[in-house]
Amino acid sequence: IGDNMMGNNNTVTGPFELDALPLPNVTITVSLTDGRTLTQTINTTNGPVSLDLDITGADPFWVVWATGAQFDTDGVDDYTESFAPNDGDGNDDGVKDALQANVASFPSATEGGSYVTLAAETPGARISNVQTIEIVAAPQNPPPDWKLPPTDWILPTAIADFEVGGLAPGSSETITFYIDSAAEVTGYAKFQNGNWTLLPNKALGSPGDGATVLSDRVVVTLTDGGLYDDDGLVNGIIVDPGGVVWAPIEYVFDGFRAPISADVINNVKAGSNVPVKWRVTDANGVGIDDPASFRSLRLVDSPCTPMTPLVQVTETTLTGATGLTYLGDGMWQYNWKTAKAMRGCFDLRLQLDDSSPPYVAEVVLR
Repeated sequence: IGDNMMGNNNTVTGPFELDALPLPNVTITVSLTDGRTLTQTINTTNGPVSLDLDITGADPFWVVWATGAQFDTDGVDDYTESFAPNDGDGNDDGVKDALQANVASFPSATEGGSYVTLAAETPGARISNVQTIEIVAAPQNPPPDWKLPPTDWILPTAIADFEVGGLAPGSSETITFYIDSAAEVTGYAKFQNGNWTLLPNKALGSPGDGATVLSDRVVVTLTDGGLYDDDGLVNGIIVDPGGVVWAPIEYVFDGFRAPISADVINNVKAGSNVPVKWRVTDANGVGIDDPASFRSLRLVDSPCTPMTPLVQVTETTLTGATGLTYLGDGMWQYNWKTAKAMRGCFDLRLQLDDSSPPYVAEVVLR
């Protein structure tokens, strides 16, 4: 391998680096062991240049990733995207991120600058105007009315301000955030209209806006012109300043539903099947459809004056997904099979998977 600036000639295998002066025309010459000689001219006046040479086929070809050059116009130069994980293929789909308009890879605005890759799902979608924003009091290029997130939130990759265009007006779009690890991530945070908010967590593929946390990525669904579109317009463009987050989860319990009520003593026939229903939302009133919001349903002795002799029961725990059904709009149902031998007064305690105390309904089994 030789270059026409420094007179270097080296025999190498695999990736290598050459020092070059900032010149508009720098010629790289590669001599292969089969006798072929390949050349490529690059411009180094704007900064470093990364080149890939594919010699696997009959016709070798070069791919040039230059500082400042953007093949896909996403706001991240090709050179930067070329250093994403998987040799410049952050979402590991077999295509370089710098060649895809719906994918953008960039170092996060954090110490160490771990890479983040955004991938929009819809064919024809275009990611643009990508900017990273550091979580400090006065970052560069902050969104309007910027303020710091709550002190107990951790954003491991800071946030990115970006747009997704090329969408059908009013449609929903799925955007996947690929990160080093999502082990300590609980969801997705948005900064919008001067305030921070958490997207509702939801099951993967379920309808509605929200976030699904997987082992190495967070899948976010947003709707053009919807609640979480920063421009608020039905225009085929979603604007989203946000990032993955660890934050304490707090669900909003919207009450039990018939036939169980927290306002009365519920008279239940022992041995019967009881559909225990409740509704749970996020802080914005959006229904939670994630089964992980449910921790347990417990039956605990409660002091009262029973009309029939009691069979002493210290605690019966009904846990797990068995019998748990999602009804839509944050409504859940657990099919409770009562034991025929149980008689007396009990507290039916529903525990959500957050720091809130259990929600209680009084029950008499007869």
